Amino acid sequence: MINPVLAEMAVYPFTRLEEERRRLLAAGVDVIDFGKGDPNEPTAPMIRQALVAALPERAPYPLAQGLPELQLRLVKDEQFRTDRATGVHIVFTVGKGADEVVYNQVGVIDRKAARAHFLVLSCRSACYQANQEQIQTVARSFTVKHP
Repeated sequence: MINPVLAEMAVYPFTRLEEERRRLLAAGVDVIDFGKGDPNEPTAPMIRQALVAALPERAPYPLAQGLPELQLRLVKDEQFRTDRATGVHIVFTVGKGADEVVYNQVGVIDRKAARAHFLVLSCRSACYQANQEQIQTVARSFTVKHP
């Protein structure tokens, strides 16, 4: 008999995404996979060694909400479609107080879904507030030109 808590657990989100990706591919859909981002290259030995060296003998479980100084706050999230492309415009912050950084990111996929283009603008929160109009103008002007 399985523990009822385990029986009620939801399917891992990346498992659901992989199942949907496979279903779409089987249906002949050209899928652009922005999945979990598994690396294609081996991790450099010095990085692995640094990780092992930094690991304490007893590592506590992390807090579910993460460290306050690294928390992300979504400010704006919108999708858009033009005659040339489909895209997303996201504004988010990372950090708190004087260390908070604002990221203004535009991602565009051309009409043929052949290329993805990204523009990322970032600065500390005070800088962003002082220059928000100019930053938004640059973000809105990001376009895809067809050859």
